[in-house]
Amino acid sequence: MSDKLVRLHALIDSGHEWPGDYLFKFIVPKDKLVELESHFEGVQFFTRPSANGRFVSLTYKGHFQSSDQVMAIYERVLAIEGIVSL
Repeated sequence: MSDKLVRLHALIDSGHEWPGDYLFKFIVPKDKLVELESHFEGVQFFTRPSANGRFVSLTYKGHFQSSDQVMAIYERVLAIEGIVSL
């Protein structure tokens, strides 16, 4: 795990109680949306295009048992080129 992800993991642990809800928000280039959505199959998420249509935001709120589950999602999706995590 990179230093950036280690810091994120510590930040998530310090600001949340587990088990609990966690909100993911990402912005991704429109041509990468299908790749991002594949990481959220079987759960309800919401998308919204940007004003110029070049980007799409994805929001997902889920219930997790630990920050390790949240970090597993971050590790997978942050490998997508051009993604921004909010």
